[in-house]
Amino acid sequence: MWAELLPKVKPPIVDETKLAELLGWAIGATSNEMPNGVVFSPDPDSRFVQVEVQSGNAADKVLVAICDRGAQGSGLKNQIEETVKQCGELPSVFVRSTDFPKSPQAEVAKRLGKLCAPVGKHRKVVVENADWRAMVAFRQFVQQHQKADGFGAWRQQVRPLANLPSLRRVLDLDRLEAAAPKPQPPAPPLPPAGLAKAAPPAAVPAPVAPPAAPAKAAGAIRFAVTRGALPAPVELEPKSLCRHAAFLGGSGSGKTTAALAIIEELLLAGVPAVLLDRKGDLAQYADPAAWAAPEPDADRAARRARLRAAIDVQLYTPGTNEGRPLAISIAPPGLATAPASEREQHAQYAAAGLAQMMGYRGRGIDPKLVILQKAIEVLVAAGRAVTVDTLQKLVSDQDDALLMEFDGQYEERHFRTLRQDLYSLGARHRRLFEAPEALDIDALLGRGAFAAPGRTRLTVLNTGALGDAATIDFWVSQLLLALDQWRQRHPAPGALQAVFLFDEADAYLPAVGKPATKGPMESLLRRARSAGLGLFLATQSPGDFDYKCRDQITTWLVGQVKQPVAIEKLKPVLQSKPGAADRVADQKVGEFWLVREGDVRAIQAARNLIPTEQLSEDRILELARVGRAV
Repeated sequence: MWAELLPKVKPPIVDETKLAELLGWAIGATSNEMPNGVVFSPDPDSRFVQVEVQSGNAADKVLVAICDRGAQGSGLKNQIEETVKQCGELPSVFVRSTDFPKSPQAEVAKRLGKLCAPVGKHRKVVVENADWRAMVAFRQFVQQHQKADGFGAWRQQVRPLANLPSLRRVLDLDRLEAAAPKPQPPAPPLPPAGLAKAAPPAAVPAPVAPPAAPAKAAGAIRFAVTRGALPAPVELEPKSLCRHAAFLGGSGSGKTTAALAIIEELLLAGVPAVLLDRKGDLAQYADPAAWAAPEPDADRAARRARLRAAIDVQLYTPGTNEGRPLAISIAPPGLATAPASEREQHAQYAAAGLAQMMGYRGRGIDPKLVILQKAIEVLVAAGRAVTVDTLQKLVSDQDDALLMEFDGQYEERHFRTLRQDLYSLGARHRRLFEAPEALDIDALLGRGAFAAPGRTRLTVLNTGALGDAATIDFWVSQLLLALDQWRQRHPAPGALQAVFLFDEADAYLPAVGKPATKGPMESLLRRARSAGLGLFLATQSPGDFDYKCRDQITTWLVGQVKQPVAIEKLKPVLQSKPGAADRVADQKVGEFWLVREGDVRAIQAARNLIPTEQLSEDRILELARVGRAV
């Protein structure tokens, strides 16, 4: 197993020149895993790596710079400015082994915000410890096994380096793979001789299934017109939405309407959608009365009828048996075969969500939280189901496999308290984990056995019955983690497979605080496009939204915003259009600034076909029960 190799690997190098040399090797070696003749030619020099990227007849260059100096003082700031001067007209990538400064008051954070805005030519990437270790381990692995029969074919299939999240961001592989023509995938090669006992390191992703094509090829969709004396149509290529979209605006600005108008066009093009409904207004799509409401506009009435005939709507109400409940699992099936670093991260996220539901609010490292995380990891590694009951028993028995993780560091009282808290959790929230239907991403998307022939699935997940914010956060975090697992099994870079709308997204990705959803959401924003998944984030509280994610989002619709603090936060998004931020507060319903790849345009968004009026709780449960009976 790779896990047997990793302990022999030295800790990541701290010298910036050596880090640049290692990163340069990994970049060059990634060429061996790229299809369609994409070649990376790195040239390391001190802490810089100049990379020439050849794809077909095109050749581009980018400067990659290690920027690991301290944020305090002028160390990091000087490195950033030196990199900007060094790259000249070339784009650059600032690489750091730890997080970049996050305080909006810090001068270096402000400078990075301007340089790395969505419309800028610069990017910033954090290469985590696990990825540095994976590069070191794989370099050793190549030296030992590169002459083995079938090694090259195996490497093309598994792509140990090209699947590393940090390398994908440094080289912008999502864009390169989306632009390259897609050949027919070859049959999976057999593992090369001699690799049966020397499998790749746990930090490198395992082989994945071949890409699954979307249900229907989608052309450009029209969703708005420009504002001006001569309005012109505004279109989007569906595949561009793999890099996510944000819809920002105050209450009544039309942001959700604009998002739903795009989703309706995608549904007509055969792209399934999942709507996370906190308020009960999105459940209207499951209400026959909404489809039958009078529509005086003949064109809109015809389009509505065409949409109704094209989609299969399913409504779920997790948390209550009175509607259509949907059970979640603490660890999704298949996690046992994932890399060790991924299992650890998933367990960390799941434990944090459970801890919030149990009321753990203490600062610092809580021993109970650490024990809970390790208990999840132990059960996953053993291939056992991870439930509240199995966790409680493992902690109560103080199983040897669990105790080995701590070497006697934690007292008996921590295990005893955690056992009691898990018992109470199971008694209060058993409805979350037990239901006739279990959360299944294929079911949400209407794939395989869940497909409705000739129709595209629209799923609405109403969270109204889940209760308090901590419970909602935990349920949504498990949805995000299940989606991340699905992503790894269904790669489709460059082809939009599905979209997920998160209304009131500031609750899941807030600027202040760390709910159970925040880590999984940040991770999925970085990785979802590898499977052609587009995340739509809509919020009426743009001042509370975390804009550190803006490097991952390439489509922004900014509607009417009146709060000065929120407008200030939006300035980096709108900076390429002088005066745009000053006019945000004066926009009318349905008016937006559309920001895409260096272009900022004033648009009037189309209205969606189904009204977003809040349904009563009883009506939502009634509609959900209809689906349960099918």
